[in-house]
Amino acid sequence: LYYKTQNLGDGTFSRIEDQKLLKSRQYVFTTAGSPKITQVLQNTLYPEIMEANERILLAGSQWRFEQVVWGELIFNTFDITRCGLSGSSYIPLPEKLKNCKGIININNEDNKCFVYSILSYFYKEDRHKRHLISTYRDIDAVLAYIDALFGIKLNFSGLQFPVSLHQVHKFEKNNPRVSVNIFGLINTTSCRLYPLKNVDQEKEFHFDLLYLKCCNDTDDGDDDDDDDVDNIYSDECENEEAGESDN
Repeated sequence: LYYKTQNLGDGTFSRIEDQKLLKSRQYVFTTAGSPKITQVLQNTLYPEIMEANERILLAGSQWRFEQVVWGELIFNTFDITRCGLSGSSYIPLPEKLKNCKGIININNEDNKCFVYSILSYFYKEDRHKRHLISTYRDIDAVLAYIDALFGIKLNFSGLQFPVSLHQVHKFEKNNPRVSVNIFGLINTTSCRLYPLKNVDQEKEFHFDLLYLKCCNDTDDGDDDDDDDVDNIYSDECENEEAGESDN
């Protein structure tokens, strides 16, 4: 609420009141890893409103701030895991990432790229072997090898291939010692990452996977190919020593 006084010329003053709407910009909160709403309110939203208030006071209109009459927070929910995103078959990496040694892109011809991405984590000592689809042809043998050497029985039961994004939670539930982060690319030119799924706490066996939409060869990577809108692959994106994603 703003007010100003007007001299009526007879020794009296009139009070004029006006409610002015101060709007903030929009903020995005992911389900995990985002700052708490209270922190955003205190550190960002409140200062932004106060700055808008000062602009009004400095405009020379003689308005004075009195009080906040009402405030409103509007939330719109968007669940990206329900949008049909799913892993599929092999798609080449963007040019900027082709020589990135921290990304394992397995050239598979089926829809089990999620499985191969997970399994490749356990072949860190052989970079050449972990890139080859032939390494994972006998999945039962690979699972037995992982169980013997690393002491974990990976459970892929109940998953439908290609694995959609919301099924990753089921995989984590089947494997309590496993956590999975999912990243996407803003576009294939800049190759900037953004989180699609981010865990609160990394488990003993943690995986950072990359989802990339299949795009037309003629565009800049920002738009989906209408014929392949759900043709998305997941690759393990990891640092060789730390097991974290490369940026």
